[in-house]
Amino acid sequence: MTDLNTIPAIDGYESTLAQSWDGATGLIYVNAVPDITLGAGKSFYVTVRVGNAEQQVAEINAIDSAAKTLAVSNVTIDKGEGTAYGTYTHPVGASIIVSDNYEIWKDIAEAINSKADQTEITALLGNYEFTGDDIENTAGNWKITKSGNSMVFSDGETAPVTLKDLATSGGADQYVSVSETDTTVGHLEDKMTAGNGIALTKNNPAGDENLELSVNTLDTDIFVKESSGVSDENKVPVLDPDGSLAS
Repeated sequence: MTDLNTIPAIDGYESTLAQSWDGATGLIYVNAVPDITLGAGKSFYVTVRVGNAEQQVAEINAIDSAAKTLAVSNVTIDKGEGTAYGTYTHPVGASIIVSDNYEIWKDIAEAINSKADQTEITALLGNYEFTGDDIENTAGNWKITKSGNSMVFSDGETAPVTLKDLATSGGADQYVSVSETDTTVGHLEDKMTAGNGIALTKNNPAGDENLELSVNTLDTDIFVKESSGVSDENKVPVLDPDGSLAS
């Protein structure tokens, strides 16, 4: 993937050569340097003797303001249609300007095109596949899919769960299941059913809630003093409200 390392600088900034330059990589001595801060690995272009038959473009990757030098990293610069600028010897006093020339626009175009190239995107994404609103990791066997207005997570090992359910289970409201094989989770209040003679009461609604389990020991449909069958084993004890055995 191509990154843009050459940057637009102070287009049109002009100086002159303080010493002759042989057109090769190395240092160019100038009478004034542009006020440019180059990041690591960054560079810009200058043009020497603009409009002259021996015009030359060079890539600069460092500036020394004290010594008034420009470090030339490359002199093989494309000027279009696959043709490079020539290299020449330039005399003291020759003009040198910062120039956003053909090469920098070519660099920008190549950087943009490489980012937009599908092969490069595939390499960047690795094992991720995008289909509509869905994302799948083919190596990890997990998916994020859209179902209506819900975001659903699945990994091939557990049942799919919506983002809403994950957020709820991670907050104050906790879901429970009756057993490992329970197919539907729910709140404790919804997962309990009161049988005959039993009442479930939710205390302190919307606060620090608790469930109160009450048993009606006077319910004669459940608790009887006499045998309901032919043997004593069918007798069910009846308790008074204080918990003692009823007479």
